[in-house]
Amino acid sequence: GCESEEPELSYLAAAAKARWAYRKANGAHTFASFSPKIRATIFDDREEDEEGADVLIERNDAQQQTAEYKHSGQSIVSEMMILAGEVGALWGKDNGVALPYRVHYMAQSEEPLQLSSLSRAVISTKPTPHAGLGLPGYTQMSSPIRRFNDIVVHLQMKNVLRGEGPLFGPDEMKEMAEAAYFVEREIKEIQMSCEQYWIAEYFKRHPGDKLWDATFLSWRVADQGLGYVQIDELGLRVNLEINTPISPGEK
Repeated sequence: GCESEEPELSYLAAAAKARWAYRKANGAHTFASFSPKIRATIFDDREEDEEGADVLIERNDAQQQTAEYKHSGQSIVSEMMILAGEVGALWGKDNGVALPYRVHYMAQSEEPLQLSSLSRAVISTKPTPHAGLGLPGYTQMSSPIRRFNDIVVHLQMKNVLRGEGPLFGPDEMKEMAEAAYFVEREIKEIQMSCEQYWIAEYFKRHPGDKLWDATFLSWRVADQGLGYVQIDELGLRVNLEINTPISPGEK
């Protein structure tokens, strides 16, 4: 086991589990879900009456999210990245430094928590609690190689630690961070549109009478009978009209 072979991993695993429990106690909520792997192979040399591409969708177990803590390498990495973001935000707050803090408000509702009650995170230069993660403050800073705002956080922190003061003022920070954030959102929306196209192509090529095992995740608009359902075999989350009483987790 990792206790005898890699004791450091045991310490990290214990710390990750403790961090998850801490966030859960502070209001963080997770939903059980998978992510799909979508692969499309396009062929230029096929006949006109043949499909021009092969589409494969597989459940991506490596990206599985569980409602309860899951002992895995992914959980360790995820919790440590979230911890780094919280430490960065608390440092910024304690030192009065403007950073691109991610703010997440929980929608006010008397209904049980569900996916639709989670609002989209927004950017602020003032540290504010992140309800979705159960943290008093959060800023992304663990991936400066692939995210612009993470680089900005590193530059800002390094300049202050060198005794040179903040590199960017609140207004400049807000302008840069919001511009990068909206570009990031636009890229994600393009990615989602591409995925939706290939998902539609995938189902066009499968018999319409096939029955898929699915798990109900949550209501999207309960009074209209619209809910989020996960197709278990593929790890796909889809919106469906549901006309029977059902609770999250039910098949």
